[in-house]
Amino acid sequence: MRRRPESLKEKMFRLRGVFLVISVPLLLVAVVLLMMPRSAPLEGYRESKTVVKETKEEFKLTAERYAVVFDAGSTGTRVHVYRFDEHMDLMEINGEFELFEKVTPGLSAYKDDPKGAGESIRPLLAKALAVVPKDLQSKTPVRVAATAGLRLLSEATAEELLEEVRHVLKEYPFRCAKDSVAIMDGADEGAFAWVTVNHLLGNTDKLVKDTVGIVDLGGGSVQMAYAVEDKVAWSAPAGYIREVNGKGVRWNVYVHSYLGYGLMAARAAVLSAQISQEGHACLPKGYTGSYEYGGKTFDAVARVLGGSYDECSTSALASLKLDAPCDVDKCSFNGVWHGGGGDGTHKLYIASYFFDRAQQLGIIPESAADVAVIKPSDFGKAAEAICKLTLPEIAAKYKHVSETDAPFACLDIAYQATLLNKGFDIEGDRSITLVKTIKYHGRQVEAAWPLGAAIDIMSA
Repeated sequence: MRRRPESLKEKMFRLRGVFLVISVPLLLVAVVLLMMPRSAPLEGYRESKTVVKETKEEFKLTAERYAVVFDAGSTGTRVHVYRFDEHMDLMEINGEFELFEKVTPGLSAYKDDPKGAGESIRPLLAKALAVVPKDLQSKTPVRVAATAGLRLLSEATAEELLEEVRHVLKEYPFRCAKDSVAIMDGADEGAFAWVTVNHLLGNTDKLVKDTVGIVDLGGGSVQMAYAVEDKVAWSAPAGYIREVNGKGVRWNVYVHSYLGYGLMAARAAVLSAQISQEGHACLPKGYTGSYEYGGKTFDAVARVLGGSYDECSTSALASLKLDAPCDVDKCSFNGVWHGGGGDGTHKLYIASYFFDRAQQLGIIPESAADVAVIKPSDFGKAAEAICKLTLPEIAAKYKHVSETDAPFACLDIAYQATLLNKGFDIEGDRSITLVKTIKYHGRQVEAAWPLGAAIDIMSA
């Protein structure tokens, strides 16, 4: 039987599989051709690199940030302006790592003229405005932390002065919350000093064992601060642990401010703890005078025999009140919890009056750098020699000690030796580091709390 011829439609239907096999590769080739760049591959690559570079430059410009911190102390008000990059590393301002300016007197001097307190910071605000770019001023936090001077005023008087400062700050574009202007707690001062030192050393993004603890001896108080592990923080008595920010990392820091145990306050305490009725063993032979602190006057009369380190240290030890009631597992002095120790105390930096007196009284050379490694026993050895001297001999040998400080040279150095060894229980032969400034990216930066306060508010 003959088959009838296939129609065109029937042939196409029969060969549909062949058409499908051929058409798919052709379509893929067409798609690839359409997606190919019209310019040469090298030109396209160069264009992409340029865009990435521009994006990075824009990020750097928008990532820089500023912080303004006022240290309102007893003798003057200081402004610190810091500039940070996106990693919270310090950037230069006019060739330095901070803008620093000071005016005198301090806010407490305006207790009878509160408006004058507010007006006194205008020159400092003008300096800050001059270095913070206009487009960043509204994003720049400002903090005014009043310390020793305002703590001595009544609460109502101090608050009136601070309110005037707040009124003035409202006229400026900086970001200022109500709690940005306040009397700073001594423990916060210690915690921020810890942040400063460890930030400058590059430790704030490391482990607890890599950090250093600090002992900061001021005039009215002494602070100890060091990092602790979470388990210590969770079980710590109330009031001893501060959470602080450091380069985006939250730290638990043991900190306590021993009010009344700073060097100037200690003079009054040691003089009051006089052991002998014949005169004081912490004063140079032949000296008769007085000492004023906290609105009180203390007799300062030397023994006929002159000074004695052993007897002076006994008075210093009595002032620490080691036998005060202790409600926790272990206390340092005056009934204060010692913090539990741990890895955060393995390396200690001691600052402020520790450094100043060590340099003035020959423990470290006058020409020494702003960091020096010593032992607590070095303070005791220096005290043994100094306490034997008369006032003229002290003045002749230690020319950088002021006339007002010279009569108390033995007392100061004996107290420091006792505080370190007996108060904080630091072994006499242990290495500790005296610090005033820390080298940071080739420049010396002051190891003081304002930088830590700036880092804390910028990292929050």
